[in-house]
Amino acid sequence: MLSNIPPFLEINAPLNPLKTSFRLADFTLTPYNNYYVFDANEVLSADTVSFFQNLKLTPSLVAVFYKINGLPGIIHADIKKQNGAWVKNPAAVNWNLTGSDSIMTWHSMETEEYYPELNPQNTEKLPKWYFTLNGVHFGSRSNYRHESGTSHVIATKKIVTPTLVRTDWPHAVNNLDSSLKHLTLSLRFANELSWDEFFKVFNSPSAQV
Repeated sequence: MLSNIPPFLEINAPLNPLKTSFRLADFTLTPYNNYYVFDANEVLSADTVSFFQNLKLTPSLVAVFYKINGLPGIIHADIKKQNGAWVKNPAAVNWNLTGSDSIMTWHSMETEEYYPELNPQNTEKLPKWYFTLNGVHFGSRSNYRHESGTSHVIATKKIVTPTLVRTDWPHAVNNLDSSLKHLTLSLRFANELSWDEFFKVFNSPSAQV
């Protein structure tokens, strides 16, 4: 799994990616970690969309991740259902919307992968993100605790400015802040590119900090 290309890259995207009409306060009302998905055009400002279009990228899906302070995240790799199968999603651009002390970690895992059910019953009761932004978990589904020696941190990044992050490797985001709740806005693209290809696009002079 190791690569010569790091799993993150700070980029020169707009610091505030949101439309003025998009309300964040509604996402901090629950007492547990949660996330919500939207079409990118519902959420992103025109300047933000234009920035990515100038790189020949098409914003598609936006997720807002909410984490209460002090609670760790589940180690996972991002997946979506495509052509009747789960496929890994290699990249996202993340913004830390609340300025909390948030650390993203990438891991080498020595436990079995656990995928969500591919063809569940009662699909009308599933959350909106089930088929578009789900996750592979490790050891078991919704596993917060891993036995010693089964998870090895291979990279870490404090997300402060807009950052391209690798999402097909096992990763987690932990809100270490003692007082601030954490909101991440995470953007996915319609372009079918590999991590190396996304990194090359964002490592261009027009995108890099």
